[in-house]
Amino acid sequence: MRRILILLTLFTFSDLVPVTAGTPGMLIRCRQNALQFLGEPCDMPGFITYEGHCYPLADAGMCPEVPPFVSLVTMDVMIDGETFTICIPDCSLACAESCEDGTLFWDPVEQGCVCDDDVDPFLCGCPAPLVETIAIGPLANIIDGMGYCSLPEQDCYNLGIDYVVEPFICDGPNPSDTITITIKPAGGGIFNPFEDALTIEDLQNCELIDGTGELLTVVGLFGEDDRFAFVADENGCIVIEFIRDPTQDAIISFLGENNETIVIPACPRAFDPCSCRDENITDPDNIVLYWYDELTFTGTPNSLISVQSNNIPEGFLDNLQSPYAGPIGTTDAMGLLNVPFFRTPGFDTDVVLVDPNNMTATLNSSCGLPANICARIVPTLGEWSIIVLALILMILGVTSFHAIQKRAVLNG
Repeated sequence: MRRILILLTLFTFSDLVPVTAGTPGMLIRCRQNALQFLGEPCDMPGFITYEGHCYPLADAGMCPEVPPFVSLVTMDVMIDGETFTICIPDCSLACAESCEDGTLFWDPVEQGCVCDDDVDPFLCGCPAPLVETIAIGPLANIIDGMGYCSLPEQDCYNLGIDYVVEPFICDGPNPSDTITITIKPAGGGIFNPFEDALTIEDLQNCELIDGTGELLTVVGLFGEDDRFAFVADENGCIVIEFIRDPTQDAIISFLGENNETIVIPACPRAFDPCSCRDENITDPDNIVLYWYDELTFTGTPNSLISVQSNNIPEGFLDNLQSPYAGPIGTTDAMGLLNVPFFRTPGFDTDVVLVDPNNMTATLNSSCGLPANICARIVPTLGEWSIIVLALILMILGVTSFHAIQKRAVLNG
């Protein structure tokens, strides 16, 4: 079976504090001049400008479901004589105490939750994840369209990244396998905890474990600088965990020209761990002496890869049928190293490979086919006798049938 052991190591994480969960995706507002974004969100399909602000249009009367981070409800508005159903923040959980006797609603002009108590309407709060950006009294126009409510501001990082993909075995399509990527600033060091954010441009074939990927559907709701992002954790790292369709590439692209796009290649179409193939080593009767297999190691380009441990020597043999040990080859410019190997029938493969950064990947596999499954079946002398006798009887039977038919015609 062809397998890929993914081990993308761009730098050593010896000082990385172990983490057990990914960094949750969230909506943030990029601090002024942190990044230059092209175009307005309302230039995108599915958004519309109302009262100077951008809102997503409801799809078939329904708003995107992205709880618990953003709760959206519908609102019918008139734009140029035409009615549109837009999605607005749900204020039902905001200002509950200060608006006990009034009506609570989202004001699309002031960009905040308004309490209309029939005496003096006032902005009273913001629904999660929005926070109050300015203190304001009764309703008033807010200059520059900033709004009363806004997303938390973060520094949108654009100085380049290094990343490590935790080793995993690409051994057939298993979409439940979790892929973990740990990211740090390029050149070493750490992010500013809880401040630096990597803003996401697109996630392809990445279903985030924490389920926050849906926030991409409402990017731009609160302003042109609002983005879906991962914010550095307490260790100064960003950890992304996701599952994917292993038959396709998984791609994570970031805003910012210096932030590298991360691509996890698709699993290849795999061989069986053992089957009747020409590469097997067999005896004259085609009984397998050594099964052929191969793995593809993906790691740092131009790195020497070695066998750290070959726990079942008979299960990981070189082309001379000797147990692999020590260096086995160097990855190419793409970080790939193809390793063909043989295994003795009846033995499993249990091997640990290591790169110069001491990052390891383990291959465990087994072959359950009997060694004679591919053997050429040659009849014995007795079996040949039975075959010849059967042919003779068949010939006699056909001859007798034709003779009977001929007599019947003559006597007819």
